[in-house]
Amino acid sequence: MKIKKILRRTLFFFISLFILFSIVVAIALNFVFTPEKITPTVTQMLNENLNAKVDCESIELTFFSTFPSFGITLKNGSLVTPSFRDRENDTLARFTECRASFNISKLLTKHNLVINELSLTNPKIKAVIRKDGKANWNIVKETETDTIVVNDTTSSFKINSVFIKKLSIENAKLSYHDFVTRAHVRIDSFNVALKAANTDEKLMLTTQTSGKRINFSKDGVRFARKLKASLNTKIFVDKKKMKVDFDKSELVLNDIDFLAEGHFSIDTLKREVDTDITLEMRVPSLKTLWEAIPKQYVKQEDVDVEGNVALKAVAKGVYGQGKFPLTDVVFKIDNGILKYNKFPGEIRHLEADMHSVLNFNEPEKSNLTIKNLLLEGTGVDLQGNAVVENLLEDPKIDSNIKGNLDLTTLKKKFPVAADIDIKGLAEIDLNAVFKSNDIINSNFNNMKLKGHSTFTNLLVSVPKDTIYLKTQKTELVFGRKAETDSRKAFGKINVTDLTLNYKKQHDLTLAGLDIKLRAKMLKDSVAALGADIKFTNLRYKGLDSLKGSIRRANITAELSPRSTKERPAINTTFTIDSAGVWQGKRFVGIKNGNYKFTVKKNRDEQWMPRGYVEFNSLFAYTPEFAMPMRMEHSKVTINNRAITLKNARITFWNSDVTLTGQINNLFTKRSKGKDINAKLTLQSNYIDANEIMKVMHDNEPEAQPDFNTVAQNQNKPAQPTTNEKAVFKIPENINFVFNSDIKKLRYGELDMTDIKGLLKVEEGHLKLNQFELTTLAAKLTTSINYTPVDNTKAKVDFDFNLHDIEMANIAKVLPAMDSLFPMTKSFEGKAHLRMQGTAMLNEDMTVNIPTVRSIAALQATDIMVLDSETFTEMAKTLMFKQKEKNTIETLEMEMIIEQSHMEVLPALVEIDRYRLAVGGVQNLDLTYDYHVSVLKSPIPFKTGVNIKGDLDDYNISLGKAKYKYYFTDKERLKEKADESIINKKKKILAQLQFE
Repeated sequence: MKIKKILRRTLFFFISLFILFSIVVAIALNFVFTPEKITPTVTQMLNENLNAKVDCESIELTFFSTFPSFGITLKNGSLVTPSFRDRENDTLARFTECRASFNISKLLTKHNLVINELSLTNPKIKAVIRKDGKANWNIVKETETDTIVVNDTTSSFKINSVFIKKLSIENAKLSYHDFVTRAHVRIDSFNVALKAANTDEKLMLTTQTSGKRINFSKDGVRFARKLKASLNTKIFVDKKKMKVDFDKSELVLNDIDFLAEGHFSIDTLKREVDTDITLEMRVPSLKTLWEAIPKQYVKQEDVDVEGNVALKAVAKGVYGQGKFPLTDVVFKIDNGILKYNKFPGEIRHLEADMHSVLNFNEPEKSNLTIKNLLLEGTGVDLQGNAVVENLLEDPKIDSNIKGNLDLTTLKKKFPVAADIDIKGLAEIDLNAVFKSNDIINSNFNNMKLKGHSTFTNLLVSVPKDTIYLKTQKTELVFGRKAETDSRKAFGKINVTDLTLNYKKQHDLTLAGLDIKLRAKMLKDSVAALGADIKFTNLRYKGLDSLKGSIRRANITAELSPRSTKERPAINTTFTIDSAGVWQGKRFVGIKNGNYKFTVKKNRDEQWMPRGYVEFNSLFAYTPEFAMPMRMEHSKVTINNRAITLKNARITFWNSDVTLTGQINNLFTKRSKGKDINAKLTLQSNYIDANEIMKVMHDNEPEAQPDFNTVAQNQNKPAQPTTNEKAVFKIPENINFVFNSDIKKLRYGELDMTDIKGLLKVEEGHLKLNQFELTTLAAKLTTSINYTPVDNTKAKVDFDFNLHDIEMANIAKVLPAMDSLFPMTKSFEGKAHLRMQGTAMLNEDMTVNIPTVRSIAALQATDIMVLDSETFTEMAKTLMFKQKEKNTIETLEMEMIIEQSHMEVLPALVEIDRYRLAVGGVQNLDLTYDYHVSVLKSPIPFKTGVNIKGDLDDYNISLGKAKYKYYFTDKERLKEKADESIINKKKKILAQLQFE
């Protein structure tokens, strides 16, 4: 009884003690060692003991969840190591959550951190071996084992060693960069479960590791892409000998199981690893290999696969700075048979024998040998072999393939994808010897090809990718059989009745294609690939209603290789008897064309053309200028984005122009700052402006003509002209400057001759700068800025300077003057008129008189006043002598046109025995209000005559002379004149630069 009581009391004591301890720990964890208090302390301690910077959002101590060990939980942390390339620091790891449980007694007594379990969730890890051979994950600072700092003001605790018993990493993103060996690995999803057991002499590790989407490259060459792998193994480490052994490790690469075994020894002084590892396929059967092929490439259900597979890789040698193990790979397939249960086709015999040596220490000794590759079965009979030397640097390949393919039978008797249709027969017998760098650098002279291949009634249709290819016969011949009497060739290609459709965007048909391939030595001892090409009846349809057609063409082309001096280029010369290009309602066609082009890559890696086009005749049509155009025999030079014309004569209906100069940015995608611009000299015998304005105004031009119609129209006599005019639009995104010399131009009812000046088309404006021309025996100098506002009106800024023009013809040259200044018809003789201002044009290109805002000045001498009812009545009033024509010795007028009327400022007129000052207002409705001040006359006093009314109903009355102070030599009288009127007259003359 006493023993039971003692046991009960003892048990109660320990339970009470445990409960008390738990309460104390709970109080300590929740009130004393809270995350807010311990986070900065622990972070500081870690930073002092690690050669890295630790940051963490929060750190929490745990006990009950990791009982009997203490634990710690870090959230949203990072571990940053110092930079080794003088850039920003390298992040060794970032993690969402890190959990660790550790042995508190060893940590406090021996300063050894023994982590029982460490887990990382969603970390991002960047492991780096620097150029000096040091790894960025060696971050524990070196300390003396018996040193304990006591009086440090920052921390009195140092960690001597760290050991992890169990490690778990979930869904990590891992990148590994070895700058010593230039090997790089990236893994998108990396998982590790590792257990470690440690003694003084040995370390044993058990690990389960997996990764998805693994990419591996070395020396810039990618060896693995999107690889899937997993490894289960036990590793034994002899600490004294620094030797690592592993046996019967299970490695899975893309669902193929391998057994791995071997060992490696570490030399810490030399920083080298002596490696001896063997990797061998676990189940050596063809069925295992077949099932590892992704299902999107082959159908794996209901298929019987037989045969043996041997796949073995051995890596043996030293791994270290500049040293790599020698890797030997053997792959064999024997007695392979493949038969689908639901299809009659079968592969009766499949053999492969390949051997490769990878020597990274002496890359030129690396090689690959394919002794025999044999494939026999329903619709297929192929055999081949190949030898690849210098595999890792500049592979030299010597390959042979021979056999036959019945693509129609293969499609019917094998489970080829249902959405792919293939037909035809293929006969292949080819030998190829070449270096990969020769192909990359286009040095085709070193490539040796011989043999032939023939494809008969070939059809390839992939509706999913909208690819369709069909040809009646395609023949490829290489070697001596390809040589001809006229020119040595190493290959030729003949294609008959080709039809090609790609993604419903490009349709191509070709009746016949004949290509002869040759290699030409260049001056720098490299070779260019050349080709002589002939084809007939090519038709093409593309995007945006683009179409093209060539009836017959001969082409010579050369592809220059890439070198240190020049960028790669394609040189072509070809002749075409007839060709055409359509886009929507636009087209361009040529006959008897000769071309020479060099297409070279620029700094932006864009292929740009340079050369010329020469042809007997060119036809073109565009709805924006709905007049069929024809260019006679001409030569057009193309240099990158520029086109140069030299005496290119273009005819369109009654008009003709000859252009010389350069057009830029013609082949550039339209964007801001990339407008088409040109500087051209324009010469013409005749231009019918009425026709041009009419077709540019029509929103819906006539139906698009074809090439033959264009050619026939151009050969017909000129069409009768029309006087109809219309507002026309100026095309956007073009900036043209024409230095013009036009012998004759028809505008309305006027014929203008000897037109010279600068014409600009820019930003939707038409500008004439100091244009000189002759019309109605008068010389006209003009500057005009024409801007379309919409389809029914346009704005014109103008400056007209008419020299020696008959007064009666002013209204014919400037029709608006007929309404604003009808009295010009009452004069006979020549005058000098200058106008400057702005106006709106109506839909028929006539001036909208109410919108005219202008100033004008007129000077004339010895002009005759024709007899008119108004003048006769005024002559009676002033007692002029009776004459049929009255001569005005001088006439100088300044006018202001605005608000639907013209104001004539006081002007001096000398006629007969009279000296008159005339001024007033002429209205748009042909009514007028003029005043004539008589300054000198037989009448011994000054008087005035007021004339009001219109041409049919007017009134003449005497009054006071309003303008008697404007034309006098007496300063006293000049001061009484209206100074504002005098200033207006001076300003007009100055602005018009009127002499």
